[in-house]
Amino acid sequence: MPGDRIGFFELVEYVGGGGMGRVFRAIDTRLGRTVALKILPPEQAADGDAFQRFQNEAQSAARLDHENIARVYYVGEDRDLSYIVSEFIEGANVRSLVERKGPLPLAEAVSYTLQIAEALAHADSQNVVHRDIKPSNVLVTSEGRVKLIDMGLARMRQSDPDGADLTASGVTLGTFDYISPEQARDPRHADVRSDIYSLGCTLFFMLAGQPPFPEGTVLQKLLQHQGDQPPDIRQFRPELPDESKQVLEKMMAKDPRRRYATPGELESDLLMLAGRIGLQPMSPTSRVWLTPPPAPPVSFLGRHLPWMMPMASLLCVVLLLDWFWSRRDDSLPPPAEMARKDRTEAVVAPKSLPSPTTTPKEKQPTDELFPEPFESETFSFLPGEWGTYAPGSTAGSNPSAGQPSAEAGSESPASPASSVLRPGGPASKQGAAWPADAFWPRLDNEAALSPPSIADNPSLPRAGSSAESAPKRSGVLIVGDTAAGENEFTSLGAACASAQNGDVVELRFNGPREERPMKLSNLQVTVRPGKGFQPIVVFRPDEINPVMYPRSMLTLSAGRLTLIDVAVELHVPRDLPADNWSLVETWGGQSLRLERCSLTVCNVSDQLMTYHPEVAFIRARPAPDAGTSVDGAPAATPLASIELVDSIARGEAIFLRVEELQPVHLLWDNGLLVTTDALLAAGGGQVAPKPDETLRLELRRLTAIVRGGLCRLTSTPSNPYQLTVQFVCTDDVFVSAPGVPLVEQDGAVGVEQSRQRLVWNGDGNYYQDVDVFWMVRNIDPEIPPEAMSFEAWKTYWGPSRENQPSRSPLAWKRYPNSDRPLHAHTAADYTLDYTLDYPTFGDGEAVAPGCRSGRLPPLPSEPLMKRPSPTRFFRDNGSVRRSGKD
Repeated sequence: MPGDRIGFFELVEYVGGGGMGRVFRAIDTRLGRTVALKILPPEQAADGDAFQRFQNEAQSAARLDHENIARVYYVGEDRDLSYIVSEFIEGANVRSLVERKGPLPLAEAVSYTLQIAEALAHADSQNVVHRDIKPSNVLVTSEGRVKLIDMGLARMRQSDPDGADLTASGVTLGTFDYISPEQARDPRHADVRSDIYSLGCTLFFMLAGQPPFPEGTVLQKLLQHQGDQPPDIRQFRPELPDESKQVLEKMMAKDPRRRYATPGELESDLLMLAGRIGLQPMSPTSRVWLTPPPAPPVSFLGRHLPWMMPMASLLCVVLLLDWFWSRRDDSLPPPAEMARKDRTEAVVAPKSLPSPTTTPKEKQPTDELFPEPFESETFSFLPGEWGTYAPGSTAGSNPSAGQPSAEAGSESPASPASSVLRPGGPASKQGAAWPADAFWPRLDNEAALSPPSIADNPSLPRAGSSAESAPKRSGVLIVGDTAAGENEFTSLGAACASAQNGDVVELRFNGPREERPMKLSNLQVTVRPGKGFQPIVVFRPDEINPVMYPRSMLTLSAGRLTLIDVAVELHVPRDLPADNWSLVETWGGQSLRLERCSLTVCNVSDQLMTYHPEVAFIRARPAPDAGTSVDGAPAATPLASIELVDSIARGEAIFLRVEELQPVHLLWDNGLLVTTDALLAAGGGQVAPKPDETLRLELRRLTAIVRGGLCRLTSTPSNPYQLTVQFVCTDDVFVSAPGVPLVEQDGAVGVEQSRQRLVWNGDGNYYQDVDVFWMVRNIDPEIPPEAMSFEAWKTYWGPSRENQPSRSPLAWKRYPNSDRPLHAHTAADYTLDYTLDYPTFGDGEAVAPGCRSGRLPPLPSEPLMKRPSPTRFFRDNGSVRRSGKD
């Protein structure tokens, strides 16, 4: 009770308590300081395991010395009461703050999370795992400093965990609202990544005002932490930036390998988020981050003085220059008179030194309309030499200029230099004499021609350039092993950075070459290999910071990129804890065309499935500056155009990921898609799209191995709207994993409303291993999903929308090994078993659905195993017939 004395500590007041003891504010009578004293109740002290846990808590906390961790001063016993003495913190815990104030501002929540991450980094360096991170264990002082308490509380385990009651396992397992999946399974397997998961749940609580899974019993919460994805934080806080959602998703990843591996990695992303929202430390050495105070009001002079001073200085300079030039020597004639005087001077015959004389003549109206004849310090042109001059030539080499005139006469020049004549000057060098008026024809002459142009004669150098100047830019940029010439580069990124509209980039190298991410803005470029070369462009991320290494390898913004006969690969390392990688990312309206190209994404797990989630071959999203139009109405979103011809995409990634209702038109004519995921994945949006904004996919002769289904559409309460998806599929082969829907809609409000978002037009398509053709999941988990079988699918669309579909087994000529990752598969793995008597096209290829493998780019692979099939098929007069053994 308050007023009692335990040891040399006097109890002042009761503060609070939990499963491991009661906490009092006390006075250290020896040192005269205020401390926090935690007492283990006698009924728990009698339990040997509880007493051992209490001792271990003190020992674990005593090993730590960090300003964001409550320090332990002393541990002892008095009157059979065990107690721990620690630092007393004046403040409130995060749970009380949120209950009193509601969800915290993002800046405040990030500041607290940063400080806890630093505390966890220190604890990890001392091999201490907290295992009970939760809002009530995070205290905040009046200055905004965070203190982590109960350090090491959940580090101990029960001696008989198999017989433990789950309702009493908060000591050993942590709190169920914030417990990590692996800690719930076995506390001994928890490490610092478990604390990061719990910290993610705590950050979610600070932003949303509730834990990720607030409802249900203890068992239900444990199961939700094990298998359910936490809700999108923007359902509760739509104004939060994308970075906050990404940080939270990574902190609360179910698989520890996909979380932040260390608190230091978490700090890096949090610091980037802090910089984006304007957080700054209180001082260079402070760990407390605050939003800078608003700037004080600026006076009139403060607003306008920065531009008034430069303008005043510029005005003074102009006045001084005007005054200086106005004081020139008045004895000199005006420039116009000097020019007229020079044009009246007579040029005498060679080898004579007459004194120049001038003859006044009447001013002509054309004298001031034409500039002086072309002249430089190196050479001048005579009237008869226009169009015939070439660097290094002489007057004698020009027949017309080499002959003397009747009035002056001349001799052959002795040297090239002697052919240089300055019009209007004294005849100190050999050359023909010409009257000044003969150099420029007069306007009143009916046969007058415009002055000659240097651009009319490519042999003439431009003014200000030498004869050795570089030739005109060719528009073909070369990427090779050396960069000796002006248009030669050693990397594709450097070539694209120097490219102009309409340029062609030629890759003159063989095999793989690693590149860094690049962005093309307002640019139309074609990339192709040089003749006889087989280049492979490889991207291999090595940096988690998206500023240092963007998540997209090729970013297109308001331009057009054409790839021809190019192989592009993305290798995502497992040890790089980042998601949302993409090979190509389009922003707003732009165009991407691939001809005979191959796209490869290496992102395989040990089970030969996708390792990093949300990796995409192509990611389409609106431009960052997309928004409202000038009149305030919602701006129309430009269409992104993607076209593939005779191309392959293979690997462990979504082929097309559409975000924020970006309209896309995808055309794929003859190709192979092999992926562990889906061909299309699209999320929802907050604003209803316009009627003409759709996703249109035209697939012709495509063999699609889509283990994640063909199409996956997802809506959430905060993003309920969807684009209408239009499929036009002709002679395609779709192979899915058993039980995976061909089309899946998740988060629907109503089945009929969701079905209106899909328009299907199919002709002659084959479906292998497709059991469920259409699955609609309601946003209410209590409503069971509605699945559609093949027969129901055909009935729903009718023969006009789904003509001659088939689920007959396909006869593969070759079949890939099951132990090979999909990114190593080639077109040869999915060639159908044609026979010589089947109908053929003009090029000799059999009529059958799926890709024409002979037109696809060749890719190396290991030897393949054969798997015979009893069924073969061909198209005859518009119908499909089967042959072979049953």
